[in-house]
Amino acid sequence: MNIIIVDDEPIIRIGLRTLIDWELHGLTLIGEASDGEEAIDLIRRHQVDILVTDIRMPRMDGLELIRRAKALQADLGVLVLSCLDDFSYVKEAMKLGARDYILKPTMEPEELIKVLNNIGGQLMNERKRDEHIRQLNIQLEQSKPFQLEARIRRFLELGIVDEHIEQELFTRDSSLYSMLIYSNTAHTLLPFVNNQSPFFVSIETHTNERFVLIEYVHSFTADGFLLESSRQAEQFLSWMNTEEVINPIDNVICIGPPMIRLEQLKDRVGFHRSQMHYRFYADPAAQIVRESSPFIPIDFPAALEIRNDILKSVMGNNREGVMHHTNRLAAVIESTRPDLTRLQAFIFETIGLIIGYARDKNYAGIEQYEQQYLSMERIKSNLHIDRLMDWLHEAVFEYWNCSMKDAHPAVSNHPFIRKAKEYMKLNYQKSIGTTDIADHVRLSRSYLSDLYSREVGESLIETLTRIRIEEACKRLKSADQKIYEIAEDVGFADSKTFARTFRRIVGCSPKEYDGRTNSHLY
Repeated sequence: MNIIIVDDEPIIRIGLRTLIDWELHGLTLIGEASDGEEAIDLIRRHQVDILVTDIRMPRMDGLELIRRAKALQADLGVLVLSCLDDFSYVKEAMKLGARDYILKPTMEPEELIKVLNNIGGQLMNERKRDEHIRQLNIQLEQSKPFQLEARIRRFLELGIVDEHIEQELFTRDSSLYSMLIYSNTAHTLLPFVNNQSPFFVSIETHTNERFVLIEYVHSFTADGFLLESSRQAEQFLSWMNTEEVINPIDNVICIGPPMIRLEQLKDRVGFHRSQMHYRFYADPAAQIVRESSPFIPIDFPAALEIRNDILKSVMGNNREGVMHHTNRLAAVIESTRPDLTRLQAFIFETIGLIIGYARDKNYAGIEQYEQQYLSMERIKSNLHIDRLMDWLHEAVFEYWNCSMKDAHPAVSNHPFIRKAKEYMKLNYQKSIGTTDIADHVRLSRSYLSDLYSREVGESLIETLTRIRIEEACKRLKSADQKIYEIAEDVGFADSKTFARTFRRIVGCSPKEYDGRTNSHLY
């Protein structure tokens, strides 16, 4: 890793140059600069991997240097050297792409080497990933199937007709038929399709979904087409089932009739959507689908009214009302059978609105809840009305569990906040306070307290107390320590204070705690 050091203080540059055996640690110091202007010149002339820079410098400060350096080299790693009163500048540097910071007054060579190696490792992994993606894209773009896919996609999405495409797709002896393939492993079909001569092209239409065009020989009779298309579908299913799929029944293939003209391609994706609609409501076990729904309702206003009732019950903390209206919603959806794509979007929006309310109330666990349930991919993976409605009931039930928990402090990735939290997690069992935490972070106690409350939404002492109570819950579950011993081990001065604090946070006394209370308090 090639490194340059930028600092207007000669003693800092000399110290870093001489106190560290750069080559011993696999690093190369290729230059130094006293300000941003000199540093930019070095970056232009040399291959630089990591920029180590001060913030306050003449002519061009560290923030402007980071902006201009990143514009020249996007994958440049940046480490900021800061003083105790540089917090606002450090925060801005992190927004501009700095990877980490070190306080100059307390900087040790070992710490600097550790941080530089960590940044270097991140850069190497990211560059390997980017190069792998670049090579794959080059190979893909050079392939004939990719070029054909691009031409067909332009026709389907933009109506642009290539003058030779119809002759290529529809010959005197053969034409095409199509399949819409839905699978957890649909992305693996591309190399398989490209290696099979009867298959023309595979186009990704949505996540886990591909639109495939397949050669059809005119000499086939109607029965012959049914047999041949079924054989090809079974071949696809066999290929997909060799992958590790949780629910093989979710491998679904919709087969369309033969086409003899390019114009017929325009409506074919919509036809397959009607087939998926038919299966969703009428035939959940089918893996090969030929039937389609003749009529698909687009709007379902009754569901909108019921969703409003659900949201009113959510805001009123009316659990029975939420469950009742969710049952009503399921019944209306099953009876009206609305368009599948619109239904999926409706469910996604409903979960999003509920999460928005939970965020306003700062409910505990809402971050994890959002990751699990605010997912269009998860919604689309439920390919039958009963399964989707079961999933919706589960999502509403789990939301209610979140609403019953203590409010969770906001998440902050700020480096000072991160270091304060790490210190508390490692030292909660000791008799520490805000002064000890501030000394570790190298900020004044009042400054850190204000910053922490503003960023996290609770005080340092509240976070420390939560950490201690969480650890106490874990120890109470094992039932091999007395309560006063646990109180002492997690940092409380006496068992009475511990019991009073435990009841305030957990909702019961330590003796009453039976292990069923959620342990994720922090």
